[in-house]
This record gives sequence, C-alpha cells and structure tokens, in this order.
Amino acid sequence: MDEIAEGTAPVEDGQATEATTEATEATETPATPTPQQIEDELQRQYEIKVNGSSKKLPLSEILKKASLSEGAYSKFEEAAQIRKETQEFVEFLKKDPIEALRLLGVDPRGISEGYLKKVYEREALDPKERELLETKEQLEALKKEREDAAKAKEETTKQEEVRLAQEKLEKDFIDALEKTPEVPATPHTISRMAYWAERAESAGIKWDTEMLIDRVKSEYEELDNQRLKSLKPEDIIAKLGPDGLKAIQAHLAAQVRNPVTAKKTEQKPKKPVSEYDEW
Repeated sequence: MDEIAEGTAPVEDGQATEATTEATEATETPATPTPQQIEDELQRQYEIKVNGSSKKLPLSEILKKASLSEGAYSKFEEAAQIRKETQEFVEFLKKDPIEALRLLGVDPRGISEGYLKKVYEREALDPKERELLETKEQLEALKKEREDAAKAKEETTKQEEVRLAQEKLEKDFIDALEKTPEVPATPHTISRMAYWAERAESAGIKWDTEMLIDRVKSEYEELDNQRLKSLKPEDIIAKLGPDGLKAIQAHLAAQVRNPVTAKKTEQKPKKPVSEYDEW
C-alpha cells in the first residue's frame, strides 16, 4: 500500500491545491469579447417566426422587439388588473350600494334626497312642460353623442396623419441613404436620424436629410475610432489585409520623403461655426 507506482511522482498538498485552482480559473474565466465581436454578433441574422411565417432579422432587431413585447405584456397585465378591480367594485356596488358609496366618500342620503327631489319636480310638471323637458334632454344627449363621435373621428384622422407622415419621413430617409452608401440604411440609422430631427425641431433649427445623415455618420465614425483604439496591432493588420497594409506603408513612406507636403495635405479647412455646429 505504501509503494508508489513507477513513473508517478508524489505531489505535495499545497502544489495540488494550487494546480487545481489554476486549472479551475483557466476553465471558468471566459475570454472578454471585443467591441467588434459584440457588434458582429448583434448584426448576425437569425430566423424567427412572426404570425406563422419565417423571417430573418439581426439579433439587435430581435432584442429590440423582445423589449417592446415585454413592455406591451407588462401594460397588458396592468390593464387586466385594473379591469379585474373595476369589475369587483361594480359587483360590490350592486350588492351593497350604500356601503360602496360610503367607501367613495359619498353621502348616500344626500344622493337619495337629490334624486327623489328631481323625480318629484318632474312629476309635478304640467304634461306639456314635461314633454318639452324630455325633448330638450334628448336633444342635449344627441348633441353630446355627435360631439363625441366628431372628436373620435378627429382623433382617428390625426393618428392616420401621423402614421402617413412617419411613413413618408422614413421613405425620405431611406431615399437619402441610398445616395450615401458609406452610411448603412439600417433601422438603427433611421432611428438616429429621427432622433436628430427631433433635436433640431426642439432647437428651432430647420433641418434636411443631408444634415441628419452627417450627424449619424459622425456617430458611426466615432464608434469606429473607439473600436480601432481597442484593437491590438495584429488585429488591425488582419482587418486591413495585405492591400490595406501596403497602402498605409506607402503613405508613411511618402511622409518620410516629403514631410512638408505631407503636413500641408493633413490640414483641413475649418468650417464656419453655425447654429448646426452648436446643435
């Protein structure tokens, strides 16, 4: 029992624990994804079923729809709870109206006296006066019904106008993006253009699609700069490829041969400050 098998060296307890800890850490610690890997994963297409039909969407759009669905489901639950509580109170009101009115802070006796007073006053009227009063009440009810219908129609018309305006605006954005291939025509781009359009309206600035695209393009460029700064040199070289690397080497060589010319070409004309620049 005390013999050690040939080719097997004894291990101290401390060494065994340290080796086990290192192996566990190596197994449990995942590699941190780079910003580019995260963006690539968000843009990866997945097939989902919507109303029984298959549809391919990027992961970012799926997550957005899932968030909207979760919010809609939460509102649906709140509405269902309100309906349930309302129904329970209606049933309680039918069962014990006096107690229900008291819970609402209403004096049941005062309501009863007021109602009976109106009934007695109506009964005491001359038949012709009562008929005139009933006709007046019917006309007022009809007027209110027509006003409510007109308001509902106006609201529906406004909602339709808003929907058509949004569709036209989205189409204008897409048409403008087709002329600017360096900016992707994605839902995210259109959403950011709408955001900057709203900002311009709030600031009292007259905007056009070219201004909005310029804003979104600056955002993409800033994001690209941040991604490049986070990449390792070997990752940058791999992304550039042989042709891109040769172009950079040629550019650097030209700067070394003629630094004065290179410095002049780097200078860009300064744009005049406008309300758009300070937007």
